[in-house]
Amino acid sequence: MRQASCPQELEVLKAVRTGMWEEALSTHIVECAVCKEIVQSSRWMQALARSSEKPVTLRDASLLWWRAQLSEKQAKAERAQEFLEWVELIPATIISAGLAAEIGWNWNAIQTLLTSLLTDQWPQLWISASSVVSPTPIMFSLDAVILFSVAIVLVLPLLVRD
Repeated sequence: MRQASCPQELEVLKAVRTGMWEEALSTHIVECAVCKEIVQSSRWMQALARSSEKPVTLRDASLLWWRAQLSEKQAKAERAQEFLEWVELIPATIISAGLAAEIGWNWNAIQTLLTSLLTDQWPQLWISASSVVSPTPIMFSLDAVILFSVAIVLVLPLLVRD
């Protein structure tokens, strides 16, 4: 690709640097796209140089170091807290699973106990309830799921903190 050039580029650059414009050079800039781009670029670069001349006030290095250390300690504490939150769920899960297993293992004894309690106090209620629900493996599984869900609902609010 061939770049366009103008024989008056050097004079335009000199005029931009010094700020002294001849009338012929000013009219040439209006007509020549290459020289117009040189003027625009030069003015932009001069404005950029003027804006960087302002003194930059830097913060105290010890304050920045202290803030970085504090931020690092906070990040470590947050990671430890997240780990502890996960560790808290393990005992809750083990207790809930153990409770469900204990109930499942001793289901016949529990069912007998509940049956005797209900038949002594509410015979008519037990007769109607036993006709609807029969002790099948599906019902046992449903009971275990319900019991486990109730255990989670009761234990989870103890574990969740704001």
